[in-house]
Amino acid sequence: MKHKDTVKNLTQGSISKALIQMSLPLIASQFVQMAYNLIDTLWVSRLGIEAVTAVSTAGLLLFLAQGICMIVQTGAQVRIGMLLGKNDLTQAQVASGTSITLNWIIMLLYVLPVLIFRHSIVGFYHIQNDVIVSYTVSYLTITIISVLFMGYNYVLLGIYTAAGDSQTPFKYNLVGMILNVILDPVLIFGLLGSPALGSDGAGYATLFSQMVVSLLYALRVHRDRHLFREGSFRSRYRMSREECKIILCYGFPAAIQTIIFAMISSVLGKMITVYGSTYIGIQRVATQIESVAYMTANAFQVAMTSFVAQNFGAGKDKRIRDGYRVGIYLMLVLGVLTTLLFICEGRPLIKLFFTDSLAIETGTDYLRIIGYSQIFYCLEVVATGTYRGIGKPIVPAACSIIGSLLRIPMAAAFGCVTGFWWAICISTVIKGLAIPILLHFEMKKESLV
Repeated sequence: MKHKDTVKNLTQGSISKALIQMSLPLIASQFVQMAYNLIDTLWVSRLGIEAVTAVSTAGLLLFLAQGICMIVQTGAQVRIGMLLGKNDLTQAQVASGTSITLNWIIMLLYVLPVLIFRHSIVGFYHIQNDVIVSYTVSYLTITIISVLFMGYNYVLLGIYTAAGDSQTPFKYNLVGMILNVILDPVLIFGLLGSPALGSDGAGYATLFSQMVVSLLYALRVHRDRHLFREGSFRSRYRMSREECKIILCYGFPAAIQTIIFAMISSVLGKMITVYGSTYIGIQRVATQIESVAYMTANAFQVAMTSFVAQNFGAGKDKRIRDGYRVGIYLMLVLGVLTTLLFICEGRPLIKLFFTDSLAIETGTDYLRIIGYSQIFYCLEVVATGTYRGIGKPIVPAACSIIGSLLRIPMAAAFGCVTGFWWAICISTVIKGLAIPILLHFEMKKESLV
Protein backbone atom coordinates (compact mmCIF):
# COMPACT_ATOMS: atom_id res chain seq x y z
CA MET A 1 0.00 0.00 0.00
CA LYS A 2 1.34 3.46 -0.93
CA HIS A 3 2.14 6.36 1.35
CA LYS A 4 3.11 4.25 4.35
CA ASP A 5 3.82 7.40 6.35
CA THR A 6 0.08 8.12 6.39
CA VAL A 7 -1.69 4.85 5.60
CA LYS A 8 -1.02 1.73 7.64
CA ASN A 9 -1.61 -1.54 5.85
CA LEU A 10 -3.88 -3.72 8.01
CA THR A 11 -4.10 -6.46 5.37
CA GLN A 12 -0.70 -7.95 6.19
CA GLY A 13 1.24 -9.11 9.23
CA SER A 14 0.22 -10.31 12.67
CA ILE A 15 -3.52 -9.91 13.28
CA SER A 16 -3.31 -9.64 17.05
CA LYS A 17 -0.48 -7.13 16.79
CA ALA A 18 -2.40 -5.04 14.26
CA LEU A 19 -5.57 -5.01 16.38
CA ILE A 20 -3.74 -4.24 19.61
CA GLN A 21 -1.61 -1.49 18.06
CA MET A 22 -4.72 0.07 16.55
CA SER A 23 -6.75 -0.36 19.72
CA LEU A 24 -4.37 1.00 22.34
CA PRO A 25 -4.33 4.62 21.12
CA LEU A 26 -8.09 4.44 20.55
CA ILE A 27 -8.62 3.09 24.05
CA ALA A 28 -6.40 5.84 25.39
CA SER A 29 -8.44 8.35 23.39
CA GLN A 30 -11.63 6.96 24.89
CA PHE A 31 -10.18 7.28 28.37
CA VAL A 32 -9.29 10.86 27.53
CA GLN A 33 -12.93 11.40 26.58
CA MET A 34 -14.00 9.70 29.78
CA ALA A 35 -11.66 12.02 31.65
CA TYR A 36 -13.47 14.96 30.06
CA ASN A 37 -16.74 13.69 31.54
CA LEU A 38 -15.37 12.55 34.90
CA ILE A 39 -13.48 15.78 35.51
CA ASP A 40 -16.60 17.78 34.71
CA THR A 41 -18.62 15.55 37.03
CA LEU A 42 -16.09 15.77 39.87
CA TRP A 43 -15.90 19.55 39.78
CA VAL A 44 -19.61 20.10 39.16
CA SER A 45 -20.49 17.73 42.00
CA ARG A 46 -18.82 20.22 44.35
CA LEU A 47 -21.57 22.69 43.39
CA GLY A 48 -24.38 20.44 44.64
CA ILE A 49 -26.89 17.94 43.30
CA GLU A 50 -28.78 20.66 41.37
CA ALA A 51 -25.76 21.39 39.20
CA VAL A 52 -25.04 17.68 38.69
CA THR A 53 -28.64 17.06 37.63
CA ALA A 54 -28.54 20.00 35.22
CA VAL A 55 -25.36 18.76 33.56
CA SER A 56 -26.81 15.24 33.44
CA THR A 57 -30.01 16.38 31.75
CA ALA A 58 -28.18 18.44 29.13
CA GLY A 59 -25.74 15.57 28.70
CA LEU A 60 -28.52 13.41 27.27
CA LEU A 61 -28.80 15.82 24.34
CA LEU A 62 -25.04 15.78 23.87
CA PHE A 63 -25.18 12.00 23.78
CA LEU A 64 -27.80 12.32 21.06
CA ALA A 65 -25.39 14.60 19.19
CA GLN A 66 -22.69 11.93 19.40
CA GLY A 67 -25.07 9.57 17.63
CA ILE A 68 -25.57 12.08 14.84
CA CYS A 69 -21.80 12.53 14.57
CA MET A 70 -21.54 8.80 13.90
CA ILE A 71 -23.42 9.11 10.61
CA VAL A 72 -20.38 10.46 8.82
CA GLN A 73 -17.72 9.11 11.17
CA THR A 74 -18.72 5.47 10.71
CA GLY A 75 -19.64 5.85 7.05
CA ALA A 76 -16.33 7.51 6.23
CA GLN A 77 -14.35 4.97 8.23
CA VAL A 78 -15.88 2.00 6.44
CA ARG A 79 -15.84 3.55 2.97
CA ILE A 80 -12.30 4.91 3.16
CA GLY A 81 -11.03 1.70 4.78
CA MET A 82 -12.42 -0.36 1.89
CA LEU A 83 -10.95 1.99 -0.70
CA LEU A 84 -7.54 1.86 0.96
CA GLY A 85 -7.78 -1.94 1.06
CA LYS A 86 -8.30 -1.82 -2.71
CA ASN A 87 -5.35 0.60 -2.94
CA ASP A 88 -7.63 3.22 -4.55
CA LEU A 89 -6.09 6.27 -2.89
CA THR A 90 -7.57 8.75 -5.37
CA GLN A 91 -11.15 7.79 -4.57
CA ALA A 92 -10.30 7.66 -0.87
CA GLN A 93 -9.28 11.32 -1.11
CA VAL A 94 -12.62 12.16 -2.70
CA ALA A 95 -14.41 10.32 0.11
CA SER A 96 -12.37 12.17 2.76
CA GLY A 97 -13.22 15.63 1.43
CA THR A 98 -16.87 14.71 0.94
CA SER A 99 -17.20 13.36 4.47
CA ILE A 100 -15.96 16.59 6.08
CA THR A 101 -18.34 18.82 4.12
CA LEU A 102 -21.26 16.45 4.67
CA ASN A 103 -20.54 16.39 8.39
CA TRP A 104 -20.66 20.19 8.74
CA ILE A 105 -24.05 20.27 7.02
CA ILE A 106 -25.51 17.59 9.30
CA MET A 107 -24.11 19.19 12.45
CA LEU A 108 -25.60 22.58 11.61
CA LEU A 109 -28.98 20.95 10.98
CA TYR A 110 -28.85 19.55 14.53
CA VAL A 111 -27.33 22.43 16.48
CA LEU A 112 -29.51 25.28 15.17
CA PRO A 113 -32.91 23.73 16.11
CA VAL A 114 -31.62 22.75 19.56
CA LEU A 115 -30.48 26.32 20.18
CA ILE A 116 -33.78 27.76 19.01
CA PHE A 117 -36.01 25.37 20.97
CA ARG A 118 -33.75 24.72 23.98
CA HIS A 119 -36.35 25.92 26.54
CA SER A 120 -39.01 23.58 25.16
CA ILE A 121 -36.55 20.70 24.98
CA VAL A 122 -35.57 21.09 28.64
CA GLY A 123 -39.26 21.41 29.52
CA PHE A 124 -39.79 17.89 28.16
CA TYR A 125 -38.26 16.49 31.34
CA HIS A 126 -40.83 18.21 33.58
CA ILE A 127 -38.20 19.14 36.13
CA GLN A 128 -39.98 20.87 39.03
CA ASN A 129 -36.95 22.63 40.45
CA ASP A 130 -36.60 26.07 38.77
CA VAL A 131 -32.92 26.30 39.71
CA ILE A 132 -32.16 23.02 37.92
CA VAL A 133 -34.13 24.18 34.86
CA SER A 134 -32.18 27.44 34.72
CA TYR A 135 -28.84 25.65 35.09
CA THR A 136 -29.80 23.11 32.42
CA VAL A 137 -30.84 25.68 29.81
CA SER A 138 -27.71 27.75 30.38
CA TYR A 139 -25.35 24.76 30.27
CA LEU A 140 -27.06 23.36 27.17
CA THR A 141 -26.77 26.69 25.35
CA ILE A 142 -23.01 26.65 25.80
CA THR A 143 -22.24 23.01 25.18
CA ILE A 144 -24.44 22.58 22.12
CA ILE A 145 -22.08 24.92 20.27
CA SER A 146 -19.26 22.50 21.03
CA VAL A 147 -21.15 19.86 19.02
CA LEU A 148 -20.06 21.60 15.82
CA PHE A 149 -16.42 21.05 16.71
CA MET A 150 -17.07 17.64 18.22
CA GLY A 151 -18.59 16.50 14.92
CA TYR A 152 -15.55 17.69 12.99
CA ASN A 153 -13.27 15.87 15.41
CA TYR A 154 -15.34 12.69 15.09
CA VAL A 155 -15.19 12.58 11.30
CA LEU A 156 -11.40 13.11 11.31
CA LEU A 157 -11.16 10.27 13.83
CA GLY A 158 -13.02 8.06 11.36
CA ILE A 159 -10.82 9.08 8.44
CA TYR A 160 -7.50 8.55 10.18
CA THR A 161 -8.49 5.29 11.86
CA ALA A 162 -9.63 4.00 8.46
CA ALA A 163 -6.03 4.58 7.37
CA GLY A 164 -4.75 2.68 10.40
CA ASP A 165 -3.59 5.86 12.17
CA SER A 166 -5.05 5.86 15.67
CA GLN A 167 -2.16 7.78 17.23
CA THR A 168 -3.02 11.17 15.73
CA PRO A 169 -6.54 11.27 17.27
CA PHE A 170 -5.08 10.22 20.62
CA LYS A 171 -2.48 12.98 20.63
CA TYR A 172 -4.99 15.67 19.75
CA ASN A 173 -7.59 14.44 22.25
CA LEU A 174 -4.91 14.36 24.93
CA VAL A 175 -4.16 18.03 24.32
CA GLY A 176 -7.87 18.80 24.63
CA MET A 177 -8.15 16.83 27.87
CA ILE A 178 -5.20 18.62 29.45
CA LEU A 179 -6.74 21.96 28.52
CA ASN A 180 -10.06 20.83 29.98
CA VAL A 181 -8.36 19.79 33.24
CA ILE A 182 -6.88 23.26 33.56
CA LEU A 183 -9.97 25.22 32.56
CA ASP A 184 -12.56 23.32 34.63
CA PRO A 185 -11.64 24.55 38.14
CA VAL A 186 -10.58 27.97 36.82
CA LEU A 187 -13.92 28.68 35.12
CA ILE A 188 -16.21 26.85 37.56
CA PHE A 189 -14.84 28.41 40.78
CA GLY A 190 -13.36 31.64 39.43
CA LEU A 191 -9.65 31.02 39.97
CA LEU A 192 -6.80 33.15 38.60
CA GLY A 193 -9.01 36.21 38.34
CA SER A 194 -11.71 34.49 36.27
CA PRO A 195 -15.38 35.00 37.24
CA ALA A 196 -16.99 32.01 38.98
CA LEU A 197 -19.30 30.57 36.31
CA GLY A 198 -20.53 27.48 38.16
CA SER A 199 -21.80 24.68 35.93
CA ASP A 200 -21.52 27.01 32.94
CA GLY A 201 -17.78 27.02 33.51
CA ALA A 202 -17.68 23.29 32.80
CA GLY A 203 -19.53 23.97 29.56
CA TYR A 204 -17.09 26.65 28.47
CA ALA A 205 -14.14 24.40 29.34
CA THR A 206 -15.55 21.69 27.08
CA LEU A 207 -16.25 24.17 24.29
CA PHE A 208 -12.76 25.67 24.31
CA SER A 209 -11.13 22.24 24.49
CA GLN A 210 -13.09 20.93 21.52
CA MET A 211 -12.20 24.06 19.54
CA VAL A 212 -8.49 23.51 20.17
CA VAL A 213 -8.69 19.86 19.07
CA SER A 214 -10.49 20.96 15.90
CA LEU A 215 -7.75 23.49 15.21
CA LEU A 216 -5.08 20.80 15.52
CA TYR A 217 -6.98 18.54 13.13
CA ALA A 218 -7.46 21.40 10.67
CA LEU A 219 -3.73 22.11 10.62
CA ARG A 220 -3.01 18.41 10.04
CA VAL A 221 -5.54 18.19 7.21
CA HIS A 222 -4.08 21.32 5.59
CA ARG A 223 -0.68 19.59 5.38
CA ASP A 224 -2.01 16.17 4.43
CA ARG A 225 -1.49 15.41 0.73
CA HIS A 226 -2.19 11.70 1.05
CA LEU A 227 -5.72 11.35 2.41
CA PHE A 228 -6.95 14.67 0.97
CA ARG A 229 -6.88 16.09 -2.53
CA GLU A 230 -4.39 18.77 -3.46
CA GLY A 231 -5.57 22.14 -4.71
CA SER A 232 -7.80 24.92 -3.43
CA PHE A 233 -9.99 24.71 -0.35
CA ARG A 234 -13.03 24.26 -2.58
CA SER A 235 -11.52 21.40 -4.55
CA ARG A 236 -10.29 19.58 -1.42
CA TYR A 237 -13.74 19.56 0.20
CA ARG A 238 -15.96 19.39 -2.87
CA MET A 239 -18.77 16.90 -2.29
CA SER A 240 -19.32 13.85 -4.45
CA ARG A 241 -22.96 12.77 -4.65
CA GLU A 242 -21.98 9.15 -5.11
CA GLU A 243 -19.68 9.22 -2.09
CA CYS A 244 -22.38 10.94 -0.03
CA LYS A 245 -24.79 8.11 -0.79
CA ILE A 246 -22.26 5.43 0.12
CA ILE A 247 -21.13 7.17 3.31
CA LEU A 248 -24.72 7.69 4.45
CA CYS A 249 -25.56 4.08 3.60
CA TYR A 250 -22.73 2.77 5.77
CA GLY A 251 -23.07 5.31 8.56
CA PHE A 252 -26.80 5.91 8.95
CA PRO A 253 -27.73 2.59 10.61
CA ALA A 254 -24.99 2.99 13.22
CA ALA A 255 -26.09 6.56 13.87
CA ILE A 256 -29.76 5.63 14.16
CA GLN A 257 -28.74 2.93 16.62
CA THR A 258 -26.94 5.47 18.82
CA ILE A 259 -29.63 8.15 18.41
CA ILE A 260 -32.45 5.81 19.40
CA PHE A 261 -30.34 4.58 22.29
CA ALA A 262 -29.98 8.22 23.42
CA MET A 263 -33.73 8.76 23.06
CA ILE A 264 -34.43 5.62 25.09
CA SER A 265 -32.03 6.89 27.75
CA SER A 266 -33.95 10.17 27.76
CA VAL A 267 -37.25 8.35 28.22
CA LEU A 268 -35.79 6.24 31.02
CA GLY A 269 -34.37 9.39 32.58
CA LYS A 270 -37.81 10.94 32.53
CA MET A 271 -39.31 7.79 34.06
CA ILE A 272 -36.70 7.83 36.82
CA THR A 273 -37.68 11.36 37.85
CA VAL A 274 -40.89 9.84 39.25
CA TYR A 275 -38.73 8.54 42.09
CA GLY A 276 -36.94 11.89 42.47
CA SER A 277 -34.85 14.07 40.14
CA THR A 278 -31.71 13.35 42.18
CA TYR A 279 -31.65 9.80 40.78
CA ILE A 280 -30.67 11.25 37.39
CA GLY A 281 -27.52 12.67 38.94
CA ILE A 282 -26.76 9.39 40.70
CA GLN A 283 -27.19 7.46 37.46
CA ARG A 284 -24.93 9.90 35.61
CA VAL A 285 -22.05 9.29 38.02
CA ALA A 286 -22.54 5.51 37.98
CA THR A 287 -22.71 5.60 34.19
CA GLN A 288 -19.44 7.53 34.04
CA ILE A 289 -17.78 4.78 36.07
CA GLU A 290 -19.29 2.15 33.79
CA SER A 291 -17.87 4.01 30.80
CA VAL A 292 -14.42 2.62 31.74
CA ALA A 293 -15.52 -0.65 30.17
CA TYR A 294 -17.92 0.88 27.66
CA MET A 295 -15.32 3.16 26.09
CA THR A 296 -12.62 0.50 26.05
CA ALA A 297 -14.90 -1.89 24.20
CA ASN A 298 -16.08 0.79 21.78
CA ALA A 299 -12.49 1.73 20.99
CA PHE A 300 -11.80 -1.86 20.07
CA GLN A 301 -14.93 -1.84 17.93
CA VAL A 302 -13.54 1.10 15.93
CA ALA A 303 -10.25 -0.75 15.43
CA MET A 304 -12.15 -3.88 14.40
CA THR A 305 -14.16 -1.93 11.85
CA SER A 306 -11.03 -0.48 10.23
CA PHE A 307 -9.29 -3.86 10.22
CA VAL A 308 -12.23 -5.66 8.64
CA ALA A 309 -12.95 -2.84 6.14
CA GLN A 310 -9.41 -2.82 4.75
CA ASN A 311 -9.29 -6.60 4.49
CA PHE A 312 -12.76 -6.75 2.98
CA GLY A 313 -11.67 -4.23 0.34
CA ALA A 314 -8.59 -6.33 -0.32
CA GLY A 315 -10.69 -9.51 -0.59
CA LYS A 316 -8.89 -11.29 2.27
CA ASP A 317 -11.72 -13.38 3.69
CA LYS A 318 -9.61 -15.69 5.81
CA ARG A 319 -7.92 -12.76 7.51
CA ILE A 320 -11.33 -11.32 8.39
CA ARG A 321 -12.39 -14.61 9.94
CA ASP A 322 -9.17 -14.94 11.92
CA GLY A 323 -9.37 -11.31 13.02
CA TYR A 324 -12.88 -11.82 14.34
CA ARG A 325 -11.75 -14.77 16.45
CA VAL A 326 -8.80 -12.83 17.85
CA GLY A 327 -11.15 -9.95 18.67
CA ILE A 328 -13.50 -12.27 20.57
CA TYR A 329 -10.64 -13.64 22.69
CA LEU A 330 -9.31 -10.18 23.52
CA MET A 331 -12.73 -8.78 24.45
CA LEU A 332 -13.60 -11.77 26.63
CA VAL A 333 -10.64 -10.84 28.81
CA LEU A 334 -11.99 -7.30 29.15
CA GLY A 335 -15.49 -8.56 29.89
CA VAL A 336 -14.37 -10.82 32.72
CA LEU A 337 -12.22 -8.12 34.31
CA THR A 338 -14.95 -5.46 34.25
CA THR A 339 -17.53 -7.90 35.56
CA LEU A 340 -15.34 -8.63 38.59
CA LEU A 341 -14.58 -4.93 39.09
CA PHE A 342 -18.20 -3.74 39.07
CA ILE A 343 -19.57 -6.60 41.18
CA CYS A 344 -16.79 -6.75 43.78
CA GLU A 345 -15.55 -3.14 43.94
CA GLY A 346 -18.61 -1.10 43.04
CA ARG A 347 -19.07 0.51 46.45
CA PRO A 348 -15.53 1.92 46.77
CA LEU A 349 -15.85 3.37 43.28
CA ILE A 350 -19.16 5.08 44.03
CA LYS A 351 -17.86 6.46 47.35
CA LEU A 352 -15.28 8.44 45.40
CA PHE A 353 -18.14 10.66 44.20
CA PHE A 354 -20.81 10.57 46.92
CA THR A 355 -21.04 10.71 50.70
CA ASP A 356 -24.83 10.46 50.85
CA SER A 357 -25.88 6.94 51.91
CA LEU A 358 -28.78 6.74 49.44
CA ALA A 359 -26.56 7.75 46.53
CA ILE A 360 -23.91 5.20 47.56
CA GLU A 361 -26.40 2.35 47.86
CA THR A 362 -28.18 3.18 44.60
CA GLY A 363 -24.95 3.64 42.66
CA THR A 364 -23.50 0.41 44.04
CA ASP A 365 -26.63 -1.48 42.98
CA TYR A 366 -26.31 -0.03 39.49
CA LEU A 367 -22.71 -1.19 39.03
CA ARG A 368 -23.37 -4.62 40.50
CA ILE A 369 -26.36 -5.28 38.24
CA ILE A 370 -24.71 -3.85 35.12
CA GLY A 371 -21.63 -5.94 35.89
CA TYR A 372 -23.47 -9.14 35.02
CA SER A 373 -23.85 -8.01 31.40
CA GLN A 374 -20.30 -6.87 30.65
CA ILE A 375 -19.14 -10.05 28.89
CA PHE A 376 -22.15 -9.96 26.60
CA TYR A 377 -21.58 -6.31 25.76
CA CYS A 378 -18.01 -7.11 24.73
CA LEU A 379 -19.25 -9.86 22.41
CA GLU A 380 -21.74 -7.42 20.92
CA VAL A 381 -19.17 -4.75 20.05
CA VAL A 382 -16.78 -7.18 18.33
CA ALA A 383 -19.59 -8.58 16.19
CA THR A 384 -20.93 -5.11 15.43
CA GLY A 385 -17.49 -3.87 14.36
CA THR A 386 -17.17 -6.86 12.03
CA TYR A 387 -20.63 -6.31 10.56
CA ARG A 388 -19.80 -2.66 9.85
CA GLY A 389 -16.44 -3.54 8.34
CA ILE A 390 -18.03 -5.77 5.70
CA GLY A 391 -20.46 -2.99 4.83
CA LYS A 392 -23.57 -4.51 6.43
CA PRO A 393 -24.44 -2.34 9.44
CA ILE A 394 -28.21 -2.77 9.33
CA VAL A 395 -28.47 -6.12 11.17
CA PRO A 396 -26.50 -5.10 14.31
CA ALA A 397 -28.26 -1.74 14.34
CA ALA A 398 -31.69 -3.39 14.17
CA CYS A 399 -30.81 -5.88 16.92
CA SER A 400 -29.44 -3.14 19.13
CA ILE A 401 -32.49 -0.93 18.62
CA ILE A 402 -34.94 -3.73 19.37
CA GLY A 403 -32.97 -4.82 22.43
CA SER A 404 -32.73 -1.26 23.74
CA LEU A 405 -36.44 -0.60 23.17
CA LEU A 406 -37.21 -3.57 25.41
CA ARG A 407 -35.77 -1.57 28.29
CA ILE A 408 -38.80 0.71 28.50
CA PRO A 409 -41.51 -1.94 29.06
CA MET A 410 -39.18 -3.99 31.26
CA ALA A 411 -38.37 -0.96 33.43
CA ALA A 412 -42.08 -0.13 33.72
CA ALA A 413 -42.88 -3.74 34.62
CA PHE A 414 -40.25 -3.91 37.37
CA GLY A 415 -41.68 -0.72 38.88
CA CYS A 416 -38.67 0.31 40.99
CA VAL A 417 -35.36 2.13 40.58
CA THR A 418 -33.27 -1.05 40.55
CA GLY A 419 -35.71 -2.38 37.96
CA PHE A 420 -34.30 0.18 35.54
CA TRP A 421 -30.84 -1.25 36.07
CA TRP A 422 -32.08 -4.81 35.53
CA ALA A 423 -33.83 -3.74 32.32
CA ILE A 424 -30.52 -2.40 31.00
CA CYS A 425 -28.67 -5.56 32.04
CA ILE A 426 -31.14 -8.03 30.53
CA SER A 427 -31.40 -6.15 27.22
CA THR A 428 -27.60 -6.06 26.96
CA VAL A 429 -27.43 -9.84 27.44
CA ILE A 430 -30.03 -10.33 24.70
CA LYS A 431 -28.09 -8.17 22.23
CA GLY A 432 -24.80 -9.77 23.19
CA LEU A 433 -26.17 -13.17 22.23
CA ALA A 434 -28.24 -12.24 19.17
CA ILE A 435 -25.72 -10.20 17.15
CA PRO A 436 -22.82 -12.71 17.26
CA ILE A 437 -25.18 -15.57 16.39
CA LEU A 438 -26.56 -13.69 13.38
CA LEU A 439 -23.03 -12.71 12.33
CA HIS A 440 -22.02 -16.37 12.31
CA PHE A 441 -24.72 -17.12 9.73
CA GLU A 442 -23.83 -13.98 7.75
CA MET A 443 -20.17 -14.93 7.61
CA LYS A 444 -21.11 -18.46 6.57
CA LYS A 445 -23.28 -17.02 3.81
CA GLU A 446 -20.40 -14.81 2.62
CA SER A 447 -17.97 -17.76 2.81
CA LEU A 448 -16.08 -16.07 5.67
CA VAL A 449 -16.32 -19.14 7.92
